[in-house]
Amino acid sequence: MIVIDSSVWFDLFNIDGYRRGLAKEFFKIVESKNIPILEPRAFEIEFVALLSRRYGKNEAITIFNTVKDKIVVLPNPDDLAFNVALNTRVQSNRFLLHSYRKVNGFSTDLQR
Repeated sequence: MIVIDSSVWFDLFNIDGYRRGLAKEFFKIVESKNIPILEPRAFEIEFVALLSRRYGKNEAITIFNTVKDKIVVLPNPDDLAFNVALNTRVQSNRFLLHSYRKVNGFSTDLQR
């Protein structure tokens, strides 16, 4: 299980191609490993707020609807979401480092 910060989700729709590329690579890795994505209920609010400031209300709703099917939203406060978030940092950094290296022409093996 993994909790992914809303800013990483937002980067999937970022106009900055570099950040968008890293986010796409990150999510490809997560999906290829079939890692369940858990998000606290607050994620929905935070993510929609980011989207609506950049893209407006209607586009924010459209984008959010494409993402919500990929996650399991847990009510807040939730001990499971809290514990997963606490234990995600090392995995997440490893995924991001792998993505960064792959995008920049380096090759690394992802170890779990």
